[in-house]
Amino acid sequence: MQMKRRLQLILPAAATLFAGLAGAQVAGSGNGGGALSCTASTPLISTARVESISEIIGDDVITCSGGQPLAAGSPIPTVRITMSLGVSVTSRILVGPDISEAMLLIDEPGAAMAAPVPGYGPAAAQNACNNFALGAGPGGCVQYAFTTTDGVPIASSSPNSLTRPANVFFRAVGQNQVIFTGIPILPPVTAGISRVLRITNVRANIAGLGGGGLAGNTQVLSSVVADPFTALPIINPVQIGAFYLSGVDIAVRNADDTGGLDINGGAILGQLGQTPTAVALLKFSERFAGAFKTRVAATRDYNGQAAPNIVIQNVPGTAYNSESGLVFTGLGSFNGRHPGLADYGTRLKAIFNNIPPGVRLFVPVTNLAANGPLRGRLAAPATSTSDSYAVLVTGETDPDGNGSVSAVSPTISMNAAAPSLAEIPIVNGTATAVWEVVNTRSQGIETFSFGVWASSSFTGPAALGTGPVRMAFAPTPTTAFDIADGMQASASLPLPRFADTSVARPILTVGSSACLYSSASDFPSTIGAAGGTGTLAVTTGAGCSWWAASNATWLHITSGSNGTGPGAIGFSVDENTSSGGRNGVISVASQSYLYVAQTGTGAPIITPRGIVDPWNYTQGLAAGAWVSIYGFNLATVTQDWQPQPGAILPTSLGGITVSIDGIAAPLQHVSPTLINALVPAGVHQGQVEVIVSNSNLSSDPIGVTSSRYLPAIYSLPAPSYPRYYVTAVDPSTGQYLGNVTVDRRVARAVKPGDTIDLYAIGLGPTTPTFPTDIFFSDSYAVSSTFQVVLGPSRIAPVFAQLIGPGLYQVRITVPLDMPAGDQPIWIDLGTVESAQGVYLTVQP
Repeated sequence: MQMKRRLQLILPAAATLFAGLAGAQVAGSGNGGGALSCTASTPLISTARVESISEIIGDDVITCSGGQPLAAGSPIPTVRITMSLGVSVTSRILVGPDISEAMLLIDEPGAAMAAPVPGYGPAAAQNACNNFALGAGPGGCVQYAFTTTDGVPIASSSPNSLTRPANVFFRAVGQNQVIFTGIPILPPVTAGISRVLRITNVRANIAGLGGGGLAGNTQVLSSVVADPFTALPIINPVQIGAFYLSGVDIAVRNADDTGGLDINGGAILGQLGQTPTAVALLKFSERFAGAFKTRVAATRDYNGQAAPNIVIQNVPGTAYNSESGLVFTGLGSFNGRHPGLADYGTRLKAIFNNIPPGVRLFVPVTNLAANGPLRGRLAAPATSTSDSYAVLVTGETDPDGNGSVSAVSPTISMNAAAPSLAEIPIVNGTATAVWEVVNTRSQGIETFSFGVWASSSFTGPAALGTGPVRMAFAPTPTTAFDIADGMQASASLPLPRFADTSVARPILTVGSSACLYSSASDFPSTIGAAGGTGTLAVTTGAGCSWWAASNATWLHITSGSNGTGPGAIGFSVDENTSSGGRNGVISVASQSYLYVAQTGTGAPIITPRGIVDPWNYTQGLAAGAWVSIYGFNLATVTQDWQPQPGAILPTSLGGITVSIDGIAAPLQHVSPTLINALVPAGVHQGQVEVIVSNSNLSSDPIGVTSSRYLPAIYSLPAPSYPRYYVTAVDPSTGQYLGNVTVDRRVARAVKPGDTIDLYAIGLGPTTPTFPTDIFFSDSYAVSSTFQVVLGPSRIAPVFAQLIGPGLYQVRITVPLDMPAGDQPIWIDLGTVESAQGVYLTVQP
């Protein structure tokens, strides 16, 4: 197998991560009595947009059974529950400084499910504890234990009688965590009854995750733990909250939709007249169904907006395909905002830059009736239908009213059959159009199309020049908010919000040919936290007009912001007093760019339980095995190694180093929230320390257990997580074998009698001893004897060898009598096994 193919197997996966009475139980399969046992799950794993920095992820649900009964009237003990992500939590702050819209619900109040005790659990109304600091702890919304005549434990807010206790809790958001204090834990005790705790309305900065992976297979991991652990023992705390991939495809077409525009100049318009001329067609298409969302699930008329008295969207466990989550109104609004309610539906924007002086721009006030040429007036659907519908709004962050959007009225109509248009103002060469999605189709991929028209001003001909367009979700930095603030929980910033992933595409040229622009500067690509100043030289044709712009509030253009022909731009960089690094860009005519990276003042932070194997997310490490490290401020850049056969492996990427047991670890990937490292061969077994260093700052040492083995088979998660499916290789053809649904590279399923190669990590020592400091292509035989368990069979490998840094090849022959179907597979080393829940698809 070629070295390139070996890397293709390991690198994508290695970059992946990571009101009646409340207190009544929910019908379940719990065992009566015995020790309290709790299991975490994510019943509805969401598909998240990688562009989003405020995406709602799947709920974490903790289901408990068993436990011992509490004395009647006794206070119910409480725990602190912490949910952690591999990236910052961005749920809206309701009460300063850190009480957010993220909620913990007890026993599914208001859910559409049977209640074992009438008026309790799912049959109870949602009742919030208004003591955010203490929860149900002493001095707060204390709860007391009672028992029904059928022996079912229930909770009360009084020690003497049954009164309504709280079943909804709000608490603090901090960086990548939501922490709920004072959560009452009443053991369900009774057989067939379960206690259910649901954490919902958790928004995550998906855009901050970095790393690669196959589309749809890159995961957002969450972990949930309780303190004290013995009071709420959660067996499998790490869950997949979402899979993420790009949410939008962008296209810029000619006005007739028969092809693209000129690659350098867009639509070559010559000299414009005062009558608007059709220029281009802008198309926004979903990458997956549901990427475009209404504000709330559409319930009235045509729009997915909030009805006059706030749409009640509050059934736990319901998949609302909207920008809002579970909307809670029980405590009223907080500064005019209700927990879980977004400010608007998905917004799509087009930013026009470097528009030559004297040009006017017009866009339609709705999407076009057809996705083809610029024709067809579209009327608002009269009732809730399957029509795709979006309207032009007044700004990126202007909030919707109750049942209405901040729509722009048309200012011109070309003719009775053409769309109604509105002129968009141009300031310093830039104009922005923003449309909000107010109705969507429930099935299939949607495309929203918008036209662009241009004319000259009434005062004279337009100047020469070429202008691009950038298209993206909205709002984005820096017009709407600062990116550093936007990637954290906030009380004032809008929801939803997105990172700017737009790419400039030429859309129009005034003149007979495109204007080309370039720039150069000797300013360093990375500057320290103290800041500085610099200049940028602009080169273009003598008659070509241009504008310069900065995308960061801390990166200022101090002189030469626009001109005609060659020129110079002066700029300055502010001092960075924040803990993290930041990046900014100065663009010239949106064709030439100066990228400025500035370091921060903060040390790296490794998240709790954030050191895991990169394939099955088992905590710990082993010498020679790959390990993923999750955290914050880990790096100021995103960078991957560029290995060459025979070369020394890098122990520094982007100024980042990782020490494991005092030994510098080779690095494959670094980003602000994820590092992939190869554990050095010299790391001893037992408790060791991991330290991440960034420039002159280091993380606190994190203790982790180092083992002789930490086996994992290369596999990808299925939508039916927690199942993983193995992708193997046919050694005779190089074809990928496995599950064709989970891994699109797979040619077919494995057949009985096939000889296949599995790929694994963490299989331990080899003969001779393997190196971990060089990119080798030799093979090293695995020292330990082990078996591969596949379905009902135990298989001795044909051979097992280390074939590259951290990557083992295991060849097996599938027995001829292997049953068809998804067969469980794991590696049994005698003293340790690889993770369960991994399958190999076998078909005759």
